[in-house]
Amino acid sequence: MCLASMRLTLIEKLRTAYIGFGSDLIGTKMSENEFEQRTNMVLVAVARQGHRVDQQPREVVLNAGDSLLFECPPKNDQKTEMLTRGSLTFFDSNFVPQIGKKTVISAIILITMFVISSMHLLPLMACTMLAAGAMLVFKCCKLQKVTKYVEWELLIILGCTMVISTAITKLGIADAIANGVLNVCGHNPYIIMIVMCLLASIVSEFISDVGASGVFFPIVYKEAIVMGCNPLPFVISLMISVTISFASPIGSSTHMLIYGPGGFKFTDFMKIGLIMHIILLISCIFIVNIVYPIS
Repeated sequence: MCLASMRLTLIEKLRTAYIGFGSDLIGTKMSENEFEQRTNMVLVAVARQGHRVDQQPREVVLNAGDSLLFECPPKNDQKTEMLTRGSLTFFDSNFVPQIGKKTVISAIILITMFVISSMHLLPLMACTMLAAGAMLVFKCCKLQKVTKYVEWELLIILGCTMVISTAITKLGIADAIANGVLNVCGHNPYIIMIVMCLLASIVSEFISDVGASGVFFPIVYKEAIVMGCNPLPFVISLMISVTISFASPIGSSTHMLIYGPGGFKFTDFMKIGLIMHIILLISCIFIVNIVYPIS
């Protein structure tokens, strides 16, 4: 028994992962898809809302938030994670930031970059290039691994968002929506700011903050121009509003990390998150109008 146990340890590794919203595994069974064959992993157990599912693991219909225990190859963890991206996320993932000494150094480099750029001592492009070089010099990251950690999905979202924003402006959609909102809400800039920030913050609970800001930015900007107001307070309040997604596990990857293992329900986030959402939204609009007055 001891030899068999040692042999099992040498050839196998157990790792835990969770299924996020948007995963292609949702609604499927491991016995019916090719996930295990593609990744060379075997599903051992499934837990849902903090409790193990009393059923044959490979016959369980998977849901968002489920925690999965896999038997994985003993090596090439990063390769395994690359194969499973978009399907699940490991709790000990190499893509999850590890807090340590290099974190402090990275933070100092990042803050220095922002300070130099904000004081206009160097162009933004030069600041970012110098910051990237400093990261390599202080060994915060390795050159051969840089491309592996590039969030290509985020870059695609950013690119698509820019296209959507441009299309909304060029096709006159922003003008139409802006005039429609002005007709309904009147020409009071404070009411317009509150309404648009409220709508944007609600939308960001279900899609990424980048996508929400890209859709609402041209509309808010056009409304400010039509009313003859400075667009800066409108844009700043909008950008802050789309980041306060606390009322659902979908809008925040941190919420998704604890959603399944913690045994939470969707409504649990609304009970506290909705209150936080309202408080932060009011605070955001109030403070922005003090620092950057509309008139």
